[in-house]
Amino acid sequence: MLFRSSLILNKDPQSHILILGGPKDFKTGEEIREGTEQKDQEKIHNLCGKISLDQSLALIAQSQALVSNDSGLMHIGASFQIHHCTRLIQESCPNS
Repeated sequence: MLFRSSLILNKDPQSHILILGGPKDFKTGEEIREGTEQKDQEKIHNLCGKISLDQSLALIAQSQALVSNDSGLMHIGASFQIHHCTRLIQESCPNS
């Protein structure tokens, strides 16, 4: 699966994408990075489980945009007045 991170980087070639989360999110972060065009992978940084919550908040505060699967991070982004916030929602069916 090719993630949309390459679209972001094509639109703004100077930008970098930071993937934040806990240690349990590291594998997903790597899937996102590896699912991006090869030429863009050096601009994607999987920081899941590598930095503290305080460090993550500091990075979010300096961000121009935020894409999150967690509404808590969306509230944090709004508190830092990040104007471009998007929440990813995955619907699941426990019986399938």
